[in-house]
Amino acid sequence: MKREIIEPTFAGMKREGIKGAGVVYFGLILTKDGPRVLEYSCGFGDPETQVILPLFDGDLARVMYEAAGGNLDTAPFENSGDALVCGVMASGGYPGSCRKGYPIEGLDEARSRGCVPFHAGTALMDGAIRTSGGRVLGVTAVAPTMQSTLDTACRGVEAIRFTD
Repeated sequence: MKREIIEPTFAGMKREGIKGAGVVYFGLILTKDGPRVLEYSCGFGDPETQVILPLFDGDLARVMYEAAGGNLDTAPFENSGDALVCGVMASGGYPGSCRKGYPIEGLDEARSRGCVPFHAGTALMDGAIRTSGGRVLGVTAVAPTMQSTLDTACRGVEAIRFTD
């Protein structure tokens, strides 16, 4: 992914004179033919923040202030050397219309497997957490290597169950 997508993207931005002042998020999908780009994003929505902030060590307000003024190079911050993965669990039919209201099970088990389930399309209904949108959860894992992070994220996703 780094060699085939990330590095060529930054090289292309540099060739075109595009100067970054923030974060570029790579929304990727693994296919039988290898990784493919779903989207590039510079926003701070979900799941973008779910794969950026857990690795960030610094004063976020100051970094954003400096970035807005074009001075990101003067903002003091570090990024962890760890790898991070956020697997999005979506309802059947996503990105089109989705049926809602299904109970979600296994959130505590996913946490016990080392993951953080971020809620997106969920709601508390009748005392239970239920699906309420297309992108239901972002299941995030952090570990020292990409392979161990992928393994942890997959174990977290496998622990969570909901219809569709």
